[in-house]
Amino acid sequence: MALVKLGGSVLTVKGAAHYREPRRREIARFARELATYPHGLAVIHGAGSYGHTLAAEHCLRDGYVNDDQLLAAARVHRDVRALNGLVIEALILAGVPAVSVAASDILRFKDGAPDHFHANPITESLALGLVPVTFGDVVRDARRGFTIASGDDLFVHLAEALRPGLSIAVTATDGVYTANPKKVKGAERISRVDATMLAKIDFKSFGGGDVTGTMREKLRKMLAVAKHSKRTLIIGGRPGRLAAALAGKPVPGTEVGA
Repeated sequence: MALVKLGGSVLTVKGAAHYREPRRREIARFARELATYPHGLAVIHGAGSYGHTLAAEHCLRDGYVNDDQLLAAARVHRDVRALNGLVIEALILAGVPAVSVAASDILRFKDGAPDHFHANPITESLALGLVPVTFGDVVRDARRGFTIASGDDLFVHLAEALRPGLSIAVTATDGVYTANPKKVKGAERISRVDATMLAKIDFKSFGGGDVTGTMREKLRKMLAVAKHSKRTLIIGGRPGRLAAALAGKPVPGTEVGA
């Protein structure tokens, strides 16, 4: 089976000025490319501008501080479900029997760290031949009240539970680079990355990250995904790339080794 994570940056236009702005054509295209895969499939997607804007503004990742955050948390719940609805609708139109599985139904946190993962809603859907689709969201935290479960967190736990033959992360860039290719001239794409390569990456050039973590944190989670997958890829979202990777064809990107 294959496990695919669609980053929020490829599904939405990110940034405070683009609150809840989807890339509808891209969502439809990714759905059509996912529909080409004939075997078991599970999908994760990020929140992009449907979640990051309010989550950052109200420090939701850090947990409950005051009642002013409650309305923001409720709005993020609503917004990410709206994006998930767009993804589900596109998949169904493409002929994929997709069903939504909320992060809050499968993942619990304690003091900002994942504490319990309940895989049954995912595995039971797969056993029926359905395609479960989960997504980054605000979830309950036993100590903080609530926090953010990122698509990367879900990716790690789903990989551990499902042991996929292929795991693919679709991002805004064609894999992992030695530095931020948008800021550093001469940054080079790394064809294969493992834990020993982390020291060779200029993480400072990527900035302080967002509400789902820094680039270093995201890459460490991808290394964790690779421990439970036969093959793990990070690729860009250009047309045809996802379908080609699912078919086992060579695609520009980075292979991740445990």
